[in-house]
Formats: sequence, structure tokens, C-alpha cells
Amino acid sequence: MTETISEQAMSAEQLDPMAQKVANASARLPQMQDGSPEDARALRAERGNPFAPPACELESIENLEISNREGTMALRIYKAKNQQVGQRPALIYYHGGGFVLGDIDQYDTVTQQLALLSNCIVISVYYRLAPTAKIKEIHEEGFLAYEWVRNHAGELGIDENRIAVGECRW
Repeated sequence: MTETISEQAMSAEQLDPMAQKVANASARLPQMQDGSPEDARALRAERGNPFAPPACELESIENLEISNREGTMALRIYKAKNQQVGQRPALIYYHGGGFVLGDIDQYDTVTQQLALLSNCIVISVYYRLAPTAKIKEIHEEGFLAYEWVRNHAGELGIDENRIAVGECRW
């Protein structure tokens, strides 16, 4: 398995060499705040996620849709290969982007690694973005995804008493 998390301590005066390369390259790119949300999304899609870990092999990755007020919303469920008998803990994951950018595809390898390294079932939520959706609606969709996972925990192989929620902050 490729090591994706460094356990080496770094001082505040230095960056990991790969992080320094990314910082140097990013400094030369156009800045997202110079355009509309659509421009920023296109720029982010073009840049990719420089911190994305490599893809990994899992037991399964399943795409599905659940109902919401606007019709449907997508979820992606990641299950690592597992020797554990019984139900597993789960992480409901909300991608980064400040509610304006990002999607589950841009964080796909991140959520794969989370499933692999945590031995949790990871559910990634594709929520609508601002400014098309209001922040209250985005939060409602996030809660709807949580409720759906709780209500379907048994059929997903999830222990309903061990469900965490998390988000990406980059």
C-alpha cells in the first residue's frame, strides 16, 4: 500500500517538499476570486486537487440517488475490503469548497482512502452548491443525507450507533 499520511514531524519553518511544490505552482495560477462561481468551478476542475491521494482498491463503490425537495441528490458509498463480521461504523462525508465549489468526483480518491484507512463505510454526499442553493437548503440536504443513512443503516451494513459526519476543509 502506498503511504499517504506522513508521520514525520515537521517544523513550522518548513513544508513537506510536495506541499512546497504545490504552493509554488499554485502561486503562479489565476486566482479563483477573480471571477464568478462558475469560473471558479471551471478553474478548480482544471487544476484538480493537488493533495488528492492515489486511488485504491476497495470492495465496492456504489452510486445511488435519494429523493430531496428538488428531486434527487447523489450519494456515493465506499466499502473497503473487510474481514470484520457484522455491521461497521460509517462516515458521512461532505466535500470541501465552501458550499460553492467541489463535488464528489473531485474528492473521490480522498474518500476511497478514508474508507480504506478507517475501515468505515464512507458515504460521500453530492449537495447543491451556492449561490443556486441557499445555505439553509444546503444544510437541509446534508441533514437529509444523514437521516437517509440512519434509516438505511441495516441494509448498508452500518451500525446505526456509530455514524460520524465529517467534511473537507481544503
